Formats: sequence, structure tokens, C-alpha cells
Amino acid sequence: MSHTNLRLRGEGLRSPFIRIFQQEQEQEQPFIRRRRGQSRKQSAAINVDYQDDIRCDVMSGFDNRQPIEQDHPITISDPKVLSKFVRQVYLFSTLFCLISVVPWIIISWSGIILGEHIPVPAFVWLILALICLIILSCCPHKRFKYPCNRILSVITVFLITLFGSYYMFMVNTWVLLGSLLASGSFVVLLSVCGAKCPLRMLPNECSASIVIGTCVILLFTLGILMFFLRSPIFYLAIGIVLIVLVITMGLYQARYVHGRQKFIPLEDAPLCAMGIYTYFVINLVCFSGFYYFYLEAIQNET
Repeated sequence: MSHTNLRLRGEGLRSPFIRIFQQEQEQEQPFIRRRRGQSRKQSAAINVDYQDDIRCDVMSGFDNRQPIEQDHPITISDPKVLSKFVRQVYLFSTLFCLISVVPWIIISWSGIILGEHIPVPAFVWLILALICLIILSCCPHKRFKYPCNRILSVITVFLITLFGSYYMFMVNTWVLLGSLLASGSFVVLLSVCGAKCPLRMLPNECSASIVIGTCVILLFTLGILMFFLRSPIFYLAIGIVLIVLVITMGLYQARYVHGRQKFIPLEDAPLCAMGIYTYFVINLVCFSGFYYFYLEAIQNET
């Protein structure tokens, strides 16, 4: 039963509480503003949540509510807006993957040694990509600001593509295609599981933090051991740890993208797409490394 139709039992007058609520709502309504570039549906979704907050304040007796300040990412509750956000994330991630995949296939097929034509070490491009990714992830004024977030995302993808192109001549074309197919299928599977599986089966904030922290410590330790011992078994161990890390982060981010967390920032689509793209690249490297480790193990047995 709505508040506007609620009447006192046995009387024709409306409840005094309803009159108070309507007065508070009329006073607070001018403070609900639409942000620049925000659709009416998004504004309506925010207004609904805001009116719910007003209702709670009136019931608890507070009457000194301050205007809403939109200094944080917009949160949405409209299913149509959420669907549009999800489509935008997967569209960006698909474009990012294609930007890297096409040059890598061409270089692997042609056997071009890019390092002979570009007098810049490969690690320089990787360092620059990490700097752009850190800026995009840790600076809110860049992360949620259009078009800065999209420009940084494209630059990061371009730098990672350039870094990988230095080594694609060493990868067989068919091995690369198989790894691309396996990596893409794996990322799609993680996204579907994160969107459809029960929440109790997915990692939450606590479990994801524990797994990620453990994986980082293991990667650091295995990297030191690999540097001194030079054993192929450490490459395999690092690949397994990276796969576990991707599974945990991929499932957690799929919850985030599909609105299964407490909020969805609309402006965060480029960074979400960058996360999916990063998982795709890590899987590609790991699957290719697993194949060559398998070949080396067979050769050692024979």
C-alpha cells in the first residue's frame, strides 16, 4: 500500500506521518540533480534510492539532510541501464583483444623479428603499459573521466600489443591460434559463471583478497627461484599460479560487471574491459607455455 493512499483507520484524514513525509520530500526534491551526460532513467534510478533514504530519515526523526554531492561514481539500479553497461564492457574488451590478436597472428605467420626493426627494448613498452594501467586504476579523476579513461585504455592495449609482438616470431602459428581459442573460451566461461552461478560459489572480498595475496607471494618466490635455478618446472609452476589468479579475479570481476555487487559505476566500463583483456592475455601466455613445456617433457623422455 503506497504512502499517498494510506489513511487512518476509521477517519477520513491522512496520517500526520504521511503529511510530514510529503513536506520533507518536497523540500529535498530540488537537491536531486542530474549529472552532465546522465540519462533520465539513470536520474530516476538515483532518485528512487534517494527517496528511500529520505523515508528512512523521516522515520528516524532527522530533518537536517544535506544535498547529495555527486563526487563519486554514479550507482544504478535500472536493469536496462545495467544491460547497456554490460554490453559496453564486453564490446570494449572484444575490441581490445582484436587489436592485439590480429598483429600477433600476422607476425607469427610471417616470422618478422620486430626487435630488428625497432631499436627499443621490449621491456620499455611493458613498463609504459604498467604505468598507464596504474594511472587508470589508481587515479579516480582519470579513471572515471571521459574521454581520458578510454584514451589510457587504448594506449595500454597498444603498448601491450607492441611488447608481445617482439616475441611472436618464436610462437608457431597453429599453437598461437589454439591458445587464442582456449584463452577466449576460458574468459567467456569465467564471465558466464560469475554472472549466473550462486553467490555462495563465487569468491567474495575476503576470499579473493586471500587468494590474490597468496598468489602474489608465490609468484615473487617462484620468480627468485627461477632466476637462480633456471629449471623449466618453475615456468610451469608460475603458469599454474597465474591461472589460479585469473580464475579468482575473473569470477570476482564478473560479479562486479553484472551488478551482483552493491553498486555499479557507469564510468568504469573501460577499466572493466581492460581487466577482461588482461585475463585474456595472461591465459594466452600460460596456455602457450604449457604446450611448449609439454613438448619439452616429451623430448626429454625420448
